[in-house]
Amino acid sequence: MAHSLSGIGARPDQALSLNMKLLSHHELQGFGGIGEGMGMQLAKDGRRILWMAHESAPKNFTAVDVTDPKNLKVVVQTELPHAKVRSNSLDVVGDVMAVAYQTSAVDMKPAGFDLFDISKPEAPKLISHFDASGKHSRGVHAVWFVDGEYIHMASGAADFQPTHPSDDQFYRIIDVRKPGKPEEVGRWWLPGTRVGDSVPPLKRHPKFDSGYRAHNTNVFPQRPDRAYIGYISGGAVILDIADKSRPKLVSHWHYSPPYTGFTHTVLPLFGPRDPHRERRVRPERRQGLAEARLGGRRAHGDQPRSDQHLSAAAGEDLREQRRALRRAQPAREPAGAGLVALGEHHRRDLLRRRRARF
Repeated sequence: MAHSLSGIGARPDQALSLNMKLLSHHELQGFGGIGEGMGMQLAKDGRRILWMAHESAPKNFTAVDVTDPKNLKVVVQTELPHAKVRSNSLDVVGDVMAVAYQTSAVDMKPAGFDLFDISKPEAPKLISHFDASGKHSRGVHAVWFVDGEYIHMASGAADFQPTHPSDDQFYRIIDVRKPGKPEEVGRWWLPGTRVGDSVPPLKRHPKFDSGYRAHNTNVFPQRPDRAYIGYISGGAVILDIADKSRPKLVSHWHYSPPYTGFTHTVLPLFGPRDPHRERRVRPERRQGLAEARLGGRRAHGDQPRSDQHLSAAAGEDLREQRRALRRAQPAREPAGAGLVALGEHHRRDLLRRRRARF
């Protein structure tokens, strides 16, 4: 349980902490401003090297030896080619590092990503550059690289013309199994955001419009066939990428407009999975239930619910689908598999209490 810090008030020149102890701090040779990308490397000589992308120029990335967390050492710090490009995002797998490059305006370079050989951390060696520049492209905002085989990224492209200038980055999948020759294998964008789409352009928020564009494009080892995408004003998107050449929409939660939207990152909470549970839902209902669970978060007191952003009819429909799913599951839960078998009267009481919550 947290305790108040007696006699200490909030001050701009004072860092506050509780049950934590600062081990060390490094000013990175006077160039802070670290962005969204960090990755840890276990070097061949046993050192732990933390790689960090800078939010903006003049620095590209910095590597720090954190083997001894009380004695930090800068290993290398690199420069960007000019002030109108940033390398805000990077990821590390083994001795390979991917670094994103986004320019401040379209039709500039470098715009894309680099792959580096970091087997010698003091001397990163460029393996290849993937070009994502173009007349309507600022390049790559964020990379996701965790399996050593594919880079999932939010990017523009030379052959992609958005219906609105703010919608210039979408989801792209790049095969880097041959790191010297990265190759795009799949892409997906929100329908209505590309010139030539069969659906009309999307309705925009009249005041807070950050763009219908991809941001984080996360693919986790627990579900390598799913991409979890934060689509800024476009909300949250889950894609089936079992066939990477043809990503398919699984579910989409969109709440802006009328509400302001800036869905940056989608984080699934993986836990123990019951194989019986997935078979209980009729195939024709899985899409609706997926959407209901994507937008469903239990409220306590005044905590907002995501489905309160919907119309009354739509919100009630989602809530009813969740009720139906929860009512179906407890009675069919098999005894065993780490569960305690309940007596019939206990089971009936449990079901009554669960139903009463909805």
